[in-house]
Parts: sequence; C-alpha cells; structure tokens
Amino acid sequence: MSIMRRLVNFDTLDLNKKVDYIWNKGEFLKERKHQGYRVLLFTLDKNFVELWYHLEENKIDDIRIEKSSEILALYVDDIELHF
Repeated sequence: MSIMRRLVNFDTLDLNKKVDYIWNKGEFLKERKHQGYRVLLFTLDKNFVELWYHLEENKIDDIRIEKSSEILALYVDDIELHF
C-alpha cells in the first residue's frame, strides 16, 4: 500500500484509533510544550505526526500530519547538544 493511501486511511480513523496506530507504528522523536499542550512528535510512514495533549484537561485533543520537515524547527530549541 502506498504511503499516500495509508495517510488517507489514517485520516479516516477516529481519534482513539489514530492514537493506537501512532503508539504501535510510529517512532517517537521529541516533545515540546505550547500554550497548555504537550505536543509529541512522531515519524509515521515517512511523515511527521504531532499528537496534541491538553495538560489541564488531561486528554488528547488533536493529531496533525505534517508532510514537511519544516515542523522540526519548532523542536530545535529543545535539543541539547553535549560536546
């Protein structure tokens, strides 16, 4: 199955099934905090996926597929390099 087809199928899943798919098939990269959310970045089928977890409400509000590596710029500030 092509990557685009998997993304289309992923997009039709309900939120709970998307979360299960990400936990089972995705690879966790990094997290960041943004306006009351913990945003978890994963790779999934050669794309980036952000899982938006609302800290105060203790729930996942959104899952966003990012096809561009430009999303990584939001996580660069949190990377610690030790030379």
